[in-house]
This record gives sequence, structure tokens and C-alpha cells, in this order.
Amino acid sequence: MKRTLIALSCLVLFAIPAYGQGGILNDSVLRADGRPAIGATVRVCTEAASGTPCSPTASIFTDKALTVSKTNPIAVDSGAAYTYYASPGFYKEQLCLGATCVTRTVLMGSDSAMVLLDRIELDRTNRDVVLTRESANRLKLGSGDAFELDEMSVGLWNDIRVVDGNKFTTCQAAEDDLGANNGLVIIPSTYAGADCSSLSSGITILDLRSGTFKLFTSQVGLAEPAFEVHPGTNNVQLHAAILLLDQIGDGQQEPSIHLRSNGTPTVGKGGFIRWEVLNDAPALKDAFTINGGLVDLTAGSEDGGADIGFLVNGAVEIIAFSGSREAFTPSTVSEGLFSLGDPDGAAGTINYIGWQGLALSHTAPKIVFYENDQTLPAGLFRIIQDAGSLRIDRNTAAAGDFSTISTDFSLSTSGRVVVGVGVSSDAGGFKHSRITTGSIGSSSSAAVTVTWGTAFADANYTVNCSVQQGDTDTATLQVDHIETVTTASVVVRVENEDAGAAKTGTLHCQAVHD
Repeated sequence: MKRTLIALSCLVLFAIPAYGQGGILNDSVLRADGRPAIGATVRVCTEAASGTPCSPTASIFTDKALTVSKTNPIAVDSGAAYTYYASPGFYKEQLCLGATCVTRTVLMGSDSAMVLLDRIELDRTNRDVVLTRESANRLKLGSGDAFELDEMSVGLWNDIRVVDGNKFTTCQAAEDDLGANNGLVIIPSTYAGADCSSLSSGITILDLRSGTFKLFTSQVGLAEPAFEVHPGTNNVQLHAAILLLDQIGDGQQEPSIHLRSNGTPTVGKGGFIRWEVLNDAPALKDAFTINGGLVDLTAGSEDGGADIGFLVNGAVEIIAFSGSREAFTPSTVSEGLFSLGDPDGAAGTINYIGWQGLALSHTAPKIVFYENDQTLPAGLFRIIQDAGSLRIDRNTAAAGDFSTISTDFSLSTSGRVVVGVGVSSDAGGFKHSRITTGSIGSSSSAAVTVTWGTAFADANYTVNCSVQQGDTDTATLQVDHIETVTTASVVVRVENEDAGAAKTGTLHCQAVHD
């Protein structure tokens, strides 16, 4: 019997349809002399298969969707050709004619490997290379230095996620894909889906919808963008939650926002608004300044303070908020100072020229004072004008809201002064005291010394004294006279007019300094 040799021809075709799931293999089985091997069979096995016949066999199909199974082994047609579809990968084909078999390894290509391409065009005139999809989406390498991406939905570029409607269809899906990584989510102007419901730390959202430019960061929260531009109305919004970080320390640049004119500063014109964080070792200080470069409109330079400048009829007026530790006159006023003054005042002084007073207009204008090292309700007072009187109220409510008060002083429109609970017994200009007279013998007198809690500055004060006695005798204790007056005390002579018994009473004294 004449031995039959089988020759293999590898005719791999690249006319691959788009969007397929499986690859196709078309081939023929030939004899050694080139004639078709009519009656041959092709057995398709897995790459790891062995033996003759080879085993295990692979799954092969009649359609590229890989849904209709094909008989395996395959009988070649009248031209010794055969065709089958399979998933991409390596396979073994065992080609047999009668009892003679030859085994080879083949690679099944993927139709999806070329899914974006069905045409390559080279335009020598314009130097364009155009790769076109069936859907008309384009990846265009243009002439010169131009490079264009036309409708290609990528969605994923390193730490950037684009809500492109393909890879990511929602804002939250794009944000979630970043996971714990820092990154940027871009929302295009055409996006009509829901906003992100949460935002992880280190992620920023760039929202380009509705003709606006909005920048959200995890430091701000989704309810309020940190930066917002509305081109249609020329409206730029910098929100309060914006976070600026910079190196803090002596000689370092401090974080700041500057809003200033774009012209060259000249004498008497221009200026800027500045917000910055100032480092005053050892504690970090926050400062708000509306000042700065040209608040001194006549000099065109900073004066070193935080201030607001006004140009009124050619004259410069300044409101200065000073938190510095530089000396002022009086020298005891050195910190936390609010001053209204003229910028031409001498250094270290407060000049009130041009500012004659402070006016408050309201149905109940008030000034509140809170000593913040006290525990409420203590340490909270207010001066208030209400119901036709000027009052000094002391808060007695634990909440510190003046829901309950003690009015310690009031002045009515008629000029009447009302003192509330009491007057200090040991003030600098007014003092009062109550002491026992001690036992004074019948028809006798005694010198009773009244000592003040703190001494007066000098002895120029007036004293009035009287005696309180508990019995009903007509013969009573009486103040006879005041013997001596010093800065620290007075001596009062008290007489007992009762000839039959000793008496004891209470001496009341009041003193008013000149």
C-alpha cells in the first residue's frame, strides 16, 4: 500500500468581523503531491491533550458567538477544506487520513483583539493615519503635531476617572473605582446622572455640567464645592470651606488668598484684599486682613497692620484691628485692641482724629462682654438700651443667653438712676461698714474704730454714721461725734444715755470720697 503523506498549509486570514466573541480557523488538508486529501478528518483537542486519537477534545462551534456546537472530529469537504470557531487560545489539531495521523499546535486568534479596527487609511498628502471603528468612532493621528481622540470612551487613566457613559456610567461608580487611592473624577458637561453620594479622602471631583466649573474635595464635602465658576454670569465663588495648606514657620510662605487689581500700584490708587494664616510662635494665629499693599492710599505701601481703608473726599480713613504686642499709649493697652484711628497718628499711639464716636442703631442696641475664662452663667454681661432705659445686665442663665438676668444698673430717660442688688462695700470712692459697738456702760461713752477693707487713697472723704439698737428703751445709744479720720479707718464716739444699764448696738457707717 502506497504511504500517504499529509502536507499542511497555514492560510490564516485577517478579515476579522468586529465585536465577535470567538475566533475562526479556515484551513485545508493536502497530500504530499499537493492534491486535496479527500476523506481526511480533523480532530481538535486541548493544548494539553496527548495520544492518538488525542484526548481530551476541545469545544468547537459553527458560529462566532460560540453558541452552536460543531461535530468533533471534523470531516473535510470535497475540497479537503475545514472550518470551525473556538475561544481564543492554543489547540492541538490531529489530521488523519486512514490510519495515518499528524498532530500540530495551532493558535486561535481573538476576533475582539482587533475590535476597534476595520480600516486603516494612509493619506500621504495630509500625513494622516486614520483608524476607524464600525460605529464611526475615530482614533485620529492628525497631520503635523495634531492628535485627536474622537468619541473614544476610555474612562480610566491612572488616577483619573472619567464618567464617560461606557467604563463608568455614574459619578459614584467612578469614585468607588479609585478606592483608597488619591485621584480625580471628571464629570463631563453631558452627564445627566446622579451626583456622587459619598466622597473618600483624597479624591477631588471636577464637575463641568451646565456651563459651570465646580471643584469638590473630600475636605469640603459634597453639599458645597470649594471653588465654583459660572461663566454665563461672570460669577466666581470661593466657598468658606476652602482649605489652604503651606509650610508654617518663621521665614516660610504662609497660606493666603490675594484678590488684587491687575494694574501697577500707584500713589493713591489700587489695593487688595488678603486673607492669610500668620504664624506667631509658639502658637498658630489666624488673621483676617482687608489691607495691605495700598491701604495707605497716599503712600502706596503697607503699614504693617490689619485694616480697612476708605478714601473719603480725598482723605484717608482707617479701621484698625490690632492683635500685635507693640506698645500703645496707654502702654497697658497692648493686646486684642480694637481701635478707630487716623493712619497719621504717631507710632505706638491711638489717634482718634476723624473718628468721634461709635453709634449703634437698633430697637435694642447692645454690647456684650464675655470673660471666657469663666464658667457660665458667670462672666457674661451686656450694656443694652431698651424700653426707654440704658441698663447693665448680668447673665444668670446657665445657657448664657440672657434668658434670666440681674439688672445691676439702669438709667431712665428721666435721669433716674437705679442700682440693682447692691453697691460694693469696699469700692475706691465709696465704702460702707457695719460693726458692733461692743458693750457700753450706763451713762458712759466709747470710741468705736471702723476699719475699711482697703484704705482710701487719702483722707478726703465724708463719713456718716448711725447706731442700730434692738430694745425699746427711750434712753438709747447715740453717735456723739467722729473723732478721727484716716485713709484706713475712722473713730466714732458712741454714748450710752441709759443711767441704769449697759447697752450694745450696731454701728452703720458710709463714706464717700471727694
